[in-house]
Amino acid sequence: MEYNMPPNEEDKERVAPQGPRMLSPDWRSAPPFWDNFVGVLKRYTEFKGRASRKEYWLFQLMYFIIMWAVSFVGEMIGGEMMGETVRLIIGLAILLPSIGVLVRRLHDTDRSGWWALLGLIPLANIVLLIFTVLPTKPYDNTYGPVPTYDEMTKEHRYRY
Repeated sequence: MEYNMPPNEEDKERVAPQGPRMLSPDWRSAPPFWDNFVGVLKRYTEFKGRASRKEYWLFQLMYFIIMWAVSFVGEMIGGEMMGETVRLIIGLAILLPSIGVLVRRLHDTDRSGWWALLGLIPLANIVLLIFTVLPTKPYDNTYGPVPTYDEMTKEHRYRY
């Protein structure tokens, strides 16, 4: 074992030995992107506040994986029509949370949620994509404080 070297010899007994790095007690829990996905689903009617870039894109990634897997299984079991039907049902079920996290993401870039309507215009989606890729504004804005992710509680907290 190695010891951190104290600034002087008197502090030697206060320094703890460094052993192998231990995993946190909840290391067997779901991956962070699943926790993030469920967190967005729980806040499906929340259009106020801000969503970090990580929160938005991890939600989109999990949404894509779920849609692909459900579509694949649906097509294997019942053919192409079944896959399309299941994809439509899942897409409608996740529509409101998707809009909510998009609006919160736009708020994080200091833009109004009404910019989400660009998604209805062909080729204007590119502007919306650019807005969602932009970094978080590092200051509090009219939509709320800066969002941060707490690894311990697996939820987004806000720095005040």
